[in-house]
Amino acid sequence: MVSRSVAVLLTCVLFACAPTEEPLPSEAEMESYMQIIAEEFIGAWNAGDAAALATQFHPEGRRLNSDVQEVWFGRQAIEDGFTMMLAADNPYGGSTLSAEVSSTKALAPGLFISSGEWQLIDATGEQLRLGFFANTVVIEDGKAYLMQEAAGEYTPPN
Repeated sequence: MVSRSVAVLLTCVLFACAPTEEPLPSEAEMESYMQIIAEEFIGAWNAGDAAALATQFHPEGRRLNSDVQEVWFGRQAIEDGFTMMLAADNPYGGSTLSAEVSSTKALAPGLFISSGEWQLIDATGEQLRLGFFANTVVIEDGKAYLMQEAAGEYTPPN
């Protein structure tokens, strides 16, 4: 009887202490997170708010861009980079951003990738740039952050 009680107790302890398998983000969750990120990112860009753009990134996030030679690591470097890009004397200064997410894919619990296209319109209403993005997104404490953004310009075929 004692050995049976010990076995039951051991089983309860093992299952109570065993880590639970966290599910992958669902398609609906990824779409919702990307909608929020896109709206906040576009709003911050169009307002010329480098600090708000940087808060879209994880504290250890990074940004790669075809127009910039170095990778920006961490929120401060990302904010500094956006400050430079959005300055009035930069071609991006005063531009308007639009973007469309075309796909998402779950990689692991709390981690997914997304991709899509972006477009910049200059202050005169002319298309300034057109490109693509691929983001790695991490979910922490119910909020999604860009862990890595990679953006590049392309010229559509005629």
